[in-house]
Amino acid sequence: MFQLNLTRQEKNVILVVILAALVGIGISYLFKAIPKADEAYNASFDKPLKVNINTASFDELIKLPEIGPKTAERIINFRGKNGKFSEIDQLKQIQGITDKKLTRIKEFLVLEEPK
Repeated sequence: MFQLNLTRQEKNVILVVILAALVGIGISYLFKAIPKADEAYNASFDKPLKVNINTASFDELIKLPEIGPKTAERIINFRGKNGKFSEIDQLKQIQGITDKKLTRIKEFLVLEEPK
């Protein structure tokens, strides 16, 4: 049988190299198994998202671009205090929604459910 006469230090180096290779293979597998973030993000916007601001839930609102948890909560609270929105421009009354932001998100908003 083939026998290597290696020092303890040489055996440790070989062990570290083997472990590093196994970790690398594991990481490579994970990157292939998990979809890339940008692909998942783009897939979520393949078809235009339309949200009814009068009935949208918190989860639906935060899916809108530029609407985070605080703004979504403010929209829901506004509806609770003032009733339904009669026009999309009323969103400007909510803290954090500027003219500029409203212009960017307007295409994703509707007032009534599509028929």
